[in-house]
Amino acid sequence: MIVVADTSPINYLILIGRLDLLPALFTNVVTTPAVMRELGHAHSPRAVREWATNPASWIEVIAPREIALPPNLDAGEREAISLAVQLSAPVILIDERVGAVAAVSLGIRPLGTLGVLEVAATKNLVSLPEALALLKATSFRVGSDLIRAALERDALRRNK
Repeated sequence: MIVVADTSPINYLILIGRLDLLPALFTNVVTTPAVMRELGHAHSPRAVREWATNPASWIEVIAPREIALPPNLDAGEREAISLAVQLSAPVILIDERVGAVAAVSLGIRPLGTLGVLEVAATKNLVSLPEALALLKATSFRVGSDLIRAALERDALRRNK
């Protein structure tokens, strides 16, 4: 399955050392020039900037044709959603709520960093509690209720 990635999931997966999950979960991982610029920005964490300078061979960078999207999206979100529409990608990796809502309105399923980790855990590619502990040590912010629910689902799955 093809997936288009926005900035945030790539950023946080790099920071927790689990960007390798993307090619393990998806056949084709695609992103955009705007996302690469955001990852390489001077204010990005050093590891993220270094990766953006020399990205993995499994990720393809494609400039999308722009589509009409709400003006409250940043350049990375706008390009990623546009590219997902252009490529008929069923899923977009995106954490920001406004971007996720825009994607849903266009028939694209959003999957955030937490969702990627949960899917990876169901395939025994990662320990969800360990990955979430690493994620909590970054600037990643999500409600504790979402973390708790993900851990409960993971525990139920492992105990079956």
